[in-house]
Amino acid sequence: MTVTSTVTSTAPLLLLDGRFVSAEIVAVAMAKRPPDLPPHRCVVLGSEDFSFRECTLRGWVGYGIVGEDGEWPFAGLPWPREDFAHVTTNYLAPWLPSPRFPTETAQASPNVATTWLAAVDLVQAGLTELPGDRPWSLMALAESLEQRRIPFSWQVWAGVTESLTKSSTESLTQALTDTPSSLPSKYPPTVLAIVPHYRCEPWLRRCLAALVNQTRPPDGIVVVDDGSPVPPAEIVAEFPSVTLLTAPATVGPYRLVQQVIQDTHYDYYLFQDADDWSFSERLAQLLAVAEHTQADLIGTQELRWESEPDRLVPVHYPLDVNLALAEKPGHPLLHPTSLVRRRLVMAVGGFATGLHFGGDTEFLLRAAWVGRILNLPSYGYLRQKRPHSLTTNPQTGLDSPARQALLQALKQRAHQNRTAHQQGLPLDLRPLCQAPPIRLQHPIGPALVANQP
Repeated sequence: MTVTSTVTSTAPLLLLDGRFVSAEIVAVAMAKRPPDLPPHRCVVLGSEDFSFRECTLRGWVGYGIVGEDGEWPFAGLPWPREDFAHVTTNYLAPWLPSPRFPTETAQASPNVATTWLAAVDLVQAGLTELPGDRPWSLMALAESLEQRRIPFSWQVWAGVTESLTKSSTESLTQALTDTPSSLPSKYPPTVLAIVPHYRCEPWLRRCLAALVNQTRPPDGIVVVDDGSPVPPAEIVAEFPSVTLLTAPATVGPYRLVQQVIQDTHYDYYLFQDADDWSFSERLAQLLAVAEHTQADLIGTQELRWESEPDRLVPVHYPLDVNLALAEKPGHPLLHPTSLVRRRLVMAVGGFATGLHFGGDTEFLLRAAWVGRILNLPSYGYLRQKRPHSLTTNPQTGLDSPARQALLQALKQRAHQNRTAHQQGLPLDLRPLCQAPPIRLQHPIGPALVANQP
């Protein structure tokens, strides 16, 4: 089996990974390719060809893994436009089928992302750190680029309508037309991105680079350190537009977030975990739809990187979060993907600052009674699921006794509020538990817009 050595087309190329299947299986896959696919658009890597190092490619690479049954890996995927290479020049792009949105709670897709598109220059630059004798994934390529400080952004090619205000998805269309657009504001809305941080130094650069390089940059970015042994001042200093605040002790992320919102005055707050990536258009898309619909809280769809095992899973959320929560208190929005108006936070008394975990769900269940809450149909966030995080730690993880006990208390309260609403009685929208305010120190970075007492 041979590898095409030179390809001159700037249109996306297809690479079939046949490294761990027989030549006969690869031949089956080649036979199943679309009849109108030009031969020069497909490069086959056989079991003896472990990398692109022998190839001189131009434009974009489309990569797919051939299964043991010889299935064509690109079947059912939306074919990229011919101008894709010209409008996205530095992206890594998981290549996915169109999502199906649930109506009540989050659902992981059965279609693990094994197919992707990427600029050839990025692939070739990342190869120097990748093994030549064993398989590597898209996430390994991303980490290689990060280690070499080679800038890149994330994109998803998934066949979702790009025009957010004219989406073909019925429930979002309804949400967008229920409320007319607000009158143009004399001043553009202000946004502060908040990054709670605790011992996330290995991943903080990726988080901050993604925020700094948004197509619509936040008006401020703040890392709020939760009493780490050594605050990440050196990393934050690499990004002059980013502010570092530090807490005197470990108090939990919701106490940090609430204190920042209490001390500052921005129209919106963009949430972001310190070990994740944001897609470059995330804020621009969230803000455009929030302004158009007057939504108070709005999230995106998620790509979840499960580092053990190494796989990338699309996770889909209901588009109408209010409707989803009216059915049952599920998990219809991923907090770190979201943008919230300050007025909503103030209307419900803020976050439950006494909680060290689960405060995002607690806030959402109260906020749904007061504000309009949506999810975009597009992917805007790549979340890392790793050991020893709040959601995987045995003491605080999703299956831990402490987390389950809190979830039961939140569901009971949600049921009580639903009953009170049906009976015309007042709702209990107070934070579940609150801790005293804290004084945050400001070691480095620009001053934030302060809240006037």
